Amino acid sequence: MPASRKSSAEPIHVIDARTQGEFVLVPVAAYAIVAPLFEAVEQTAGESLAMIEPVAIAAGWLDPAMDAYDNYEVSSVLH
Repeated sequence: MPASRKSSAEPIHVIDARTQGEFVLVPVAAYAIVAPLFEAVEQTAGESLAMIEPVAIAAGWLDPAMDAYDNYEVSSVLH
């Protein structure tokens, strides 16, 4: 059973009597704002790269010292 609330904008907290799981009910307008956070979205390779590239740059992947990772022989690693 929902508890009383101070305003209609305040979310309602409910507890499932069977599982004891706690849930929050929010107005549809508020849910519409956050709903995309819960939906699975497939990204294109270009979209993924656009997110990964700035992080890689910030981590130093453009540093010339990192070129060694692009130019090594597999056999030299195994021996």
